[in-house]
Amino acid sequence: MRAAGILRVFHSTMSAALPLPVSPVTLAMPGRLASAAPTGCRILVLALAAVGMFALPSLAPGQSQSQVQYSYDAAGNLIGATRPSGPAPDLTVSSLAIGLIVKNDDGSFSITATYTVVNSGDAVAAPTWYDRAYLSTDAAHQDADPILSGANTRSASLAPGASYDATTVFTTATTTVPGTYTLLVKADGGNGTGQFAPTGPNAVAERNDYNNTAAASVVLPANPKADLSVTGFAVGTLAVNQNGSYSIPVTFQVRNGGNVNATGTWYDRGYLSANATLEDTDQVLTNYHTRSSALAPGDSYSASLTLTTPTATASGAYTLIVKADGGSQASGQYAPTGPNVVAEVNEGNNTQSVPMVLPVKADLTVSNLAVGTITPRAGGGYNIPVTFAVNNIGGSPAIASWADRGYLSVDAIHGDADPILGGYHTRTTNLAAGSSYWVSLTW
Repeated sequence: MRAAGILRVFHSTMSAALPLPVSPVTLAMPGRLASAAPTGCRILVLALAAVGMFALPSLAPGQSQSQVQYSYDAAGNLIGATRPSGPAPDLTVSSLAIGLIVKNDDGSFSITATYTVVNSGDAVAAPTWYDRAYLSTDAAHQDADPILSGANTRSASLAPGASYDATTVFTTATTTVPGTYTLLVKADGGNGTGQFAPTGPNAVAERNDYNNTAAASVVLPANPKADLSVTGFAVGTLAVNQNGSYSIPVTFQVRNGGNVNATGTWYDRGYLSANATLEDTDQVLTNYHTRSSALAPGDSYSASLTLTTPTATASGAYTLIVKADGGSQASGQYAPTGPNVVAEVNEGNNTQSVPMVLPVKADLTVSNLAVGTITPRAGGGYNIPVTFAVNNIGGSPAIASWADRGYLSVDAIHGDADPILGGYHTRTTNLAAGSSYWVSLTW
């Protein structure tokens, strides 16, 4: 067995022998070497007797531009080809980024990859070719690497210096074992006739076939889970209700960034925090969004609802927090940090928050009370004519309707035991902050 290294072989259209600094040697070559030779070419195997390395002597004058240098590793795998002269395209892959990795029901994994293919050569790359992906356990590009299904088809020419961006979903075999791998994306990775081998024949004749790949580490999870997160959180116009609570309209999106479907029925809730940190002591707001259908990896949904605070909530600065899967109504799991319905990869990224200020509530006062001439009523009692002003000195409108009433006290202290006088004034329109109205009636 020969030592590990690289064997370089020329397929040449020349009939004359090359001037060699060393004598040609005869080696047992794999069958793929002969099959890779262009029609009408003969194979020139050139080697140096150096331990662990096979090298190619310098080219002789007069060699044609059609000569191609093929390189094989110690196992006989074709690992690249270069064309020493003449205009030629040269495809390279850059900016490889890994997106969602999804565990499919059949046991396979789908891997979303985005990347850029550039023609770094000086000739047009003519279509059609296919950008493919391979899964490696040792980060080395080898024919033994499994070929992933899915490919990006390039059916247009690519001029020198031009590029294109691609997003492709590559899928592993159903028998792929979870673990850490290297994903290799190769521009021009083979065509539809089965030339899919990582180092196999390509559609585009390039100056350098060594630089067609880009690599990125991927982890195929053994225990895949969903992963809900909140994005696009926006707050509408606040309103102060008549009972003193606040209504807060909100919109947001929930996305599953995990590896499997999020299933079950869950509830997206809102919380009001005084310190911008989600804690179990935070106010749990009424109303919630119910999700009762599965959410696939990479998918999202929009929610729009109005959250309502307790009536005792004071005005001031708060942080409004929305949490996807905030607890189950049926089981009372309302605690901000309590149990969730969906088992997730990361339970810490389910929230999004915005700072907000709850405005000062309405505050009604009575002023300028004047009592007219009191007269006895037939059958008992008294008629008490009064006029007074009602003022809203608060920071929000007073929401109609309400009644202005009179009471009679023996100690000048307003208590529940004080008798309520007959007759009242009904206010049926809102009273803006800073506004007043006058009342004249007889109790």
